[in-house]
Amino acid sequence: MRIYVKTLSAGLGPGEVVVEVETASGSTEQVIMHSDDILEEDTGETIEVGYPIHSSKNKSLVELPSESISGRWRVWVPSSVVIA
Repeated sequence: MRIYVKTLSAGLGPGEVVVEVETASGSTEQVIMHSDDILEEDTGETIEVGYPIHSSKNKSLVELPSESISGRWRVWVPSSVVIA
């Protein structure tokens, strides 16, 4: 399973980038990842996440591939950013 992200900047290490994940509450989470883990789709950039832990009508709880800058591993994301 993949979700859409937006690349914000280069990270500190070689090949690292900071990506932004949109959350269901309207805020964002920033995650540092290796650039090889970001897939360029026709409709935008995506990253692989864990299968949804829980889903409801408009949102899914997913596990991020690495800890976000704020310390979260799991975030609620809107269904619109999820690619099955």
